[in-house]
This record gives sequence, C-alpha cells and structure tokens, in this order.
Amino acid sequence: MAIADKKTQAPSYSRIRFVIEFADKGSCEGELVRHLAPFTILKITKLQSFQGLLTEDKDSIVLLINISTGLEKPKKMFRKGDLGYFPIDDSLHIFRNDAVLSRPMNHLGYVKSNLELLRSVRAGDSAKIAILM
Repeated sequence: MAIADKKTQAPSYSRIRFVIEFADKGSCEGELVRHLAPFTILKITKLQSFQGLLTEDKDSIVLLINISTGLEKPKKMFRKGDLGYFPIDDSLHIFRNDAVLSRPMNHLGYVKSNLELLRSVRAGDSAKIAILM
C-alpha cells in the first residue's frame, strides 16, 4: 500500500492544524496533537478561533484564553515551538526556547513553520489563532 503525499491525505482526527497570525508581522502554522491533552484540545477546537494581546514570559509568549480546564498528562520540559496550556491562569504558551518549568503544563502541540517569527513578537502585539478543520 502506497503512502499518500500531504496534499491527498484525509484530515487526521488526532492531529489538528492551526494558524497563528501576528498583526503586521506574519503567521505560523502548527498542529495540536489530541492524545497529549484530549479535553483541553477539545475545548480549544470548539472555539474555532480566538484572539488577544500577547504578554511575554521568560521563554515563551503568552495568550490568555477562556477554556477553564485542569492538568492532563502534565510535563515540565518544553522545546522551542511547543504549545503549552497553563490552567492556573488559563493561558496558552508558545515556547521560543527550550525550557524547564517549575510548575507543570499541558503539552498541546507544536508550531511547525516560521519559528524565527516568534523571536520578533513582543508584549502588546495582537495574535489570532484559527483552527483549520
């Protein structure tokens, strides 16, 4: 059985594509991976899209979202491009650098394209995340 190329593959149930658009700067694409945090990702996909102003953390850029869920399969080590959800303050973190955290987060997925753009994003910039189904 031949493996289909990316353009002909059926949409995956376990991997959900998304786009992050940074106002006046560009966009990044990535994937949410359902088995990493199924309940959190279900709530995010129900939103379809959300936007807001970004803040900065030591190793990540942060967007507050309103999904109110708890920890699922928490972890403390994240790599550049990873997405994490911190339930204590209901925030989505996009990691610019590898990081070891003092408090665990839900790992949600990965930014797969245009990672260098994350370095130019600053606190106060606007971002919109759209789920591509």
